[in-house]
Amino acid sequence: MQQDSMAKAMDDVFQEHPVAIRALIRALSSPDFEDAVRSAYDAMRGAGIAVEQLAEFPVPAGATIAEIAETLSALRGESLSTWSYAQKQHLESGLEGAERIVSAPSPREALRAIEDFSCNLTKCKRGTAAYNLLKRMKDQIEESVYGLITACYAPERRLLLDILCRFDRVYRERKRQAGALDFADLEEFTVRLLEDHAETRARLQAQFDHILMDEFQDTNGQQSKLLRLVRARDRFYAVGDINQSIFGFRHAEPQGFQEYRDEVDRTGRHLVELIDNFRSRPEILSAVETITAEAEGIEPRSLVAGRRFDHPRPVSVEVMAIDGDESAEAQSVARRILDLLGGAVESAAESTAESTVGRIPRSAADPLVGLSAPERQSAVESHAPAFQFKDVALLVRNTEVLSAFTSAFDQAGIPYLVNRGKGFYESREVNDLTQLLRVIANPRDEVSLAAVLRSPLAGVSDETLLWLKLKGTNLGESLMKLTAETSTGLAPENALTLGRFVERLHEWRVRRESMSFDRLLMAAVDDCGYPESPNLDKFLAQARDAASRMSLDQFVEELALVRASNPREPDAPPEDSANAVKVMTVHSAKGLEFPIVFVAALHKGIDSSLSVVAFSRRFGLGARWRNPAKREDKDDLFQHAIRDERKLRESEESNRLLYVAMTRAEQHLVLSFSGNGRKLSNWAAVVANSLHLDLDTPRDEVVTYTAPDGKPWNLRLTVGQVVTDLPTEKTGCPSGPNPIAAPGADAPRSALQLLPPPAVAAQYDTNATVTAVSRFANCPREYYLGHYLGFEGRVRKLEAASEEGALTPGEFGTQVHELLAGTEVPDPQPEAVRLAGIFRQSPLGRRVARASRVEREFDFLMAVENLVVRGTVDLWFEEGGELVIVDYKTDAVTAVEAHQRARDYALQLRLYALAVERVAGRPPDRAWLHFLRPNTPIQVDLSPSLLDSPEQVIRDFQDAQSKMEFPLNESERCRRCPFFQGLCPAGYNKRREANTAHPG
Repeated sequence: MQQDSMAKAMDDVFQEHPVAIRALIRALSSPDFEDAVRSAYDAMRGAGIAVEQLAEFPVPAGATIAEIAETLSALRGESLSTWSYAQKQHLESGLEGAERIVSAPSPREALRAIEDFSCNLTKCKRGTAAYNLLKRMKDQIEESVYGLITACYAPERRLLLDILCRFDRVYRERKRQAGALDFADLEEFTVRLLEDHAETRARLQAQFDHILMDEFQDTNGQQSKLLRLVRARDRFYAVGDINQSIFGFRHAEPQGFQEYRDEVDRTGRHLVELIDNFRSRPEILSAVETITAEAEGIEPRSLVAGRRFDHPRPVSVEVMAIDGDESAEAQSVARRILDLLGGAVESAAESTAESTVGRIPRSAADPLVGLSAPERQSAVESHAPAFQFKDVALLVRNTEVLSAFTSAFDQAGIPYLVNRGKGFYESREVNDLTQLLRVIANPRDEVSLAAVLRSPLAGVSDETLLWLKLKGTNLGESLMKLTAETSTGLAPENALTLGRFVERLHEWRVRRESMSFDRLLMAAVDDCGYPESPNLDKFLAQARDAASRMSLDQFVEELALVRASNPREPDAPPEDSANAVKVMTVHSAKGLEFPIVFVAALHKGIDSSLSVVAFSRRFGLGARWRNPAKREDKDDLFQHAIRDERKLRESEESNRLLYVAMTRAEQHLVLSFSGNGRKLSNWAAVVANSLHLDLDTPRDEVVTYTAPDGKPWNLRLTVGQVVTDLPTEKTGCPSGPNPIAAPGADAPRSALQLLPPPAVAAQYDTNATVTAVSRFANCPREYYLGHYLGFEGRVRKLEAASEEGALTPGEFGTQVHELLAGTEVPDPQPEAVRLAGIFRQSPLGRRVARASRVEREFDFLMAVENLVVRGTVDLWFEEGGELVIVDYKTDAVTAVEAHQRARDYALQLRLYALAVERVAGRPPDRAWLHFLRPNTPIQVDLSPSLLDSPEQVIRDFQDAQSKMEFPLNESERCRRCPFFQGLCPAGYNKRREANTAHPG
């Protein structure tokens, strides 16, 4: 809805000001312009700022032309007696350039003059007043660009604000028409209600004796305002930690909690500092204090360990500085995980300590002091807790490195669960299955097809994908034309993979016609052996729910809209019972804790650059514009101020994020990073600088540090090329627990124990069409072959073989129904027009013309016996006090055959009657089948026996699916069945009876 509203606002402005809107687009020159505006709009609403207030923000201060002129005048008055001739000449050239800037008639001309300005301070006389003034003037000229850009694009900025106002009006109006509210509306309208109505505010505050607010540091400006309106005086309690404020990208502002805390302290209310940590070992807390001491954004605080651990760990903190890239680091991390789970971490550290005893001071509190190396190893191993894979978490800041770590885990046979922190709709599983649905819906969508081929659904390599693309103009066409002859030049295993996928894709497309897309997805997952995951289960559950109310194409369209709206939908939580390493972003780990934590890829930062349009609660709306004097983009004063503010905020939040990551560890913390001689950056630089690490010499040693509170703690430091002898299927695993295979990994397998399959119960479709239920009632075997197995049968093949240009029976029937529904049909078949006229001239048709209420092509959904039944009633009407249902049939039959076939449609009409009753409020009085070819109306009895009631048939329908038993119902209608004398045994039975009746 936001996208559509923005498009509407842009169209309206363009219609009114086409020249101005073109100038705006050229000035911003960004393909992400509209997305950036919507993002700024969301940030503005989160801060509690109205669109109309944007124009009221004052222009931030910046260097002005007047200041440059003032400095220039002072510079001309300075003595240059100590300057050489060349220095004076260079200065004079710079002064002339400055004069052109000061005297420029417009901001645009001033920008061009600045581009031509040149002054090299190294060619001037240092240590003089003139030099200092020249340096100041040069800085002022550089800074003045932001103000000149602001002045140059003032009309475009006003137009940008106008677009935002129009977008806001259109968006709000469309939500009002739809009767919908977004999340920001809930906050905004509540704040407005409480601000404007004192009585309502007082009544709400009186409803609560006390209010407790947790995680106060993660609230935004609007939420802080709402809290002030809800809470009564001296009845509010808040808990928060500035050091754990890490959700700035959601517009959280820790200043709100800081202001509240200062108010409590200033007014003498009860302020409690919660400094006890009941999660981590004291050594880990000492490491956190040491590394984050004096870091921007971190409030200095002594962390007190409130939890008592039964067994000591001489080393609880490690730093691994790996030579190489992320792959080398990932292999070292995998190796270390296996060591820790095998109980070898302490013995390795102790043996290293023994060899470097002269360099490793020991604390007197160390319980292993005085023991020999073997004694220490034995003592530690006997008390080492038995960790499992589920006790380990790997935390990263940037998801780009995840593939390196998961590949290393696959190689080592380490099971893992990945939470990428991008939200449910951006997860790999949802993306893969969404792309598959798009391919099934549109075979020529080669972008989605390429994604499916590269996914676990097909497992095609990049080389094979390129080979396939070079075979034709469209990837889908090349894939469908693939044969044994055309696959020459392709490796046999790749040809086999492609061939298998082509068969499956063809089958899925055929089954789409007779199977709901949720079952189609489950079949595809089973066929391809797609790895199980919580996100997969969650998506399949959503598909099951959607399949009861929409088609495949509608579901694909809705998924596209939902993903484009960037919903606040979290990943499905991992199963706690899974014995696997949890791999996730630090943001996803907030509030969680793990016995062993690896904070990996410390050197890898994130892209924190500003978008072309940005918002700040302090400075308002800023933008980055095209500098008309040169081919580059430049901030206006608003954006320049926002950039400086954001840079400081990102630096502070980055330090807090590292703080949160390290404090997730209960018993063991490992910090790792990699690099090939590059200068350290991001968290790697923070850790190395705070610990004064020497990373030039390879080593593996234990070093003792002293925390800011004076407590000693040990650090194991590993620098250089770490051992990467990861186990393989041939070598097996080292001592410790046998890892289970990760999804897709070829890991060692233990002996298999065959168990009987679980008993199947209540396993049936959640939804079905009226046609499917009716088909089941007539013959469960026919339903099974057509709907469950997806076979087409003889009738479908005959339809496909009809003359080119002629309508199939199904298409012909659709045309007749459209004509009877009053839909305009281009170039209708004469026979279709004739049949429609037959009904209109019939007694039923004349009754419809007189009816007080008429519903044609009436779509419905209804629940019957826990099954959602959907269908379309051709016609129902109310006339002369009677409620009547009519179903047209275009079958080419005789009058006698029409009466025989009417029995096949009896259940269908009874289900239609149930649906109409739920809408009209009373049961229909009559139901008619009108066979148009012989012009024969047949009334259907709507009061069936208990055995053939709709409810009983649906119970039988569900029972058959649960037991997977679909018996054959042989009758005279078998000869009309598409599977007769084919897949169904009825054909053989009939022939056998004929042979018995007429022997030899």
